[in-house]
Amino acid sequence: MTRSTPGMFFQGDANGTTVDVVGQGRVDLAKREIDFQALMAPFKTVNSVIAKIPLPGRILGGTLVEVPAKVSGTTADPKVSLLEPEAVGKILLGIVERTFLLPVELIRTFLPGEKNMDG
Repeated sequence: MTRSTPGMFFQGDANGTTVDVVGQGRVDLAKREIDFQALMAPFKTVNSVIAKIPLPGRILGGTLVEVPAKVSGTTADPKVSLLEPEAVGKILLGIVERTFLLPVELIRTFLPGEKNMDG
């Protein structure tokens, strides 16, 4: 398949007053096409409380509810749809991964000169 104008691939996040969004995708400005997958975390007030509780906050990734969605179509008329259950499965795998890595994270915070896994 040949494309005359390559699209732009990007990753990013947006922090709103009521919802946080993180995602990745492609925007082809020449064709005015969007293909973007996002994970939206509504209930920002509840999430901010959960994020401050060390163990549950770390295991849940700082959010209680995350909704996977896809944005596709044209820039003039984007279509938003919920993603299939497999996308939710990836989120749950992330929770399992963070659960297993939690002891490592706790130990690293007490070692001199070590940074946590997030940075």
